[in-house]
Amino acid sequence: MKGLLVLTALCVAVFGKKTFEGNQVLQITAKDEAQISLLKELSEQEHLELDFWREPIHESLPVDVHVPFHNLQDVKKFLGNNQIQYDVMIMDVQVGLLIKLFDYMLVAENRNLVSKIVIGSSYEKRPLNVLKVGHDE
Repeated sequence: MKGLLVLTALCVAVFGKKTFEGNQVLQITAKDEAQISLLKELSEQEHLELDFWREPIHESLPVDVHVPFHNLQDVKKFLGNNQIQYDVMIMDVQVGLLIKLFDYMLVAENRNLVSKIVIGSSYEKRPLNVLKVGHDE
């Protein structure tokens, strides 16, 4: 049942009117309190439509932010101008959603051959899922 709910949510996200094509998730590393303050100011800029997955709290903690494609260059320019280091965590959010949807559909359509299994957990205690292909013997 949970899988069906997730599949439905993914379908709505992927095939709905709003797409995430070209959107990126940046992992930002602030080196001091001044940069944390700048990131807090950035988070208050509603016109940029930023979605902070991890808020700027302390310089020892990375900040993850989902940036819409049409604001990507402005955000990267702001970070560069303020010498704030960042890495691209997810190059294209839409592609990630499509891959996840494909995985769920593959399992749903081929239950006798494909299954989703958990092989452990991430550093953040999230399950690490993989697709197992083949028959159990």
